[in-house]
Amino acid sequence: MLFINIWIYILLFQTQELYFIDICPFCDYIDGMILYNGQTSNGNGDFVSVNLVNGRVQYCYDLGSGVANLTSGGESNLVQESPTKYPISLNEWHSVKITRNGPHGTLQVDEGPIVSGSSPHSLTELNLATSLFLGGFR
Repeated sequence: MLFINIWIYILLFQTQELYFIDICPFCDYIDGMILYNGQTSNGNGDFVSVNLVNGRVQYCYDLGSGVANLTSGGESNLVQESPTKYPISLNEWHSVKITRNGPHGTLQVDEGPIVSGSSPHSLTELNLATSLFLGGFR
């Protein structure tokens, strides 16, 4: 994923329990990383990620008891015939809003419907200790 520019507004009330993130990416490809932050550098443990997967925004997080996976538009109506039919239009700015309060999260892309979900089991804290990556990592 290539970003010509990115704007991010992060308001962290309590980093472990609650957050609201509003990202405005300009994307050139239908697949790629928008945001990633993890507990460890080897990929184990808690994490939060926002990715483009087949033109859909995918918001995932793991609080230590399993992954919550919220995907814009759902998988059932994924159209793969033409890049112009993807939910995320290429070469345009988009608004991606994600929230989490304990195990419960929401995802909204542009002015579309709000997708909500929860991580499994009863853990509620997100423990992050590595750098926040935007648009890719090395």
